Amino acid sequence: MNNDESYQVMLEVDSATKMQNLIFEGELGIANAEAIKQRLLSMDFSGDVTIKIRNVETLDLSGLQLVYSFIKTLHSKGYKASIESDLSDRMKESLLNTGFSEFVKHN
Repeated sequence: MNNDESYQVMLEVDSATKMQNLIFEGELGIANAEAIKQRLLSMDFSGDVTIKIRNVETLDLSGLQLVYSFIKTLHSKGYKASIESDLSDRMKESLLNTGFSEFVKHN
């Protein structure tokens, strides 16, 4: 986890396929949105990205907007992005209520 231990943002690259996996875990809410944004800006993306949202304790509209904005940025650079998630039923319901459910594939 990061310095305050409440969230984690990691970039893993599959050596065989060169696919980049961006992993989000922990508290993905307004309290960490700016720090997560800065972490994303410090990373070097060189191709398509699979975003994996897992072990999430908090995911609010700020966190969703941040992920959505990141995907738009990737698309503007010509990269593809997909999202895989392992969310609680409560969080899936929140996605449905906010209109973000269609852009997140649930496991």
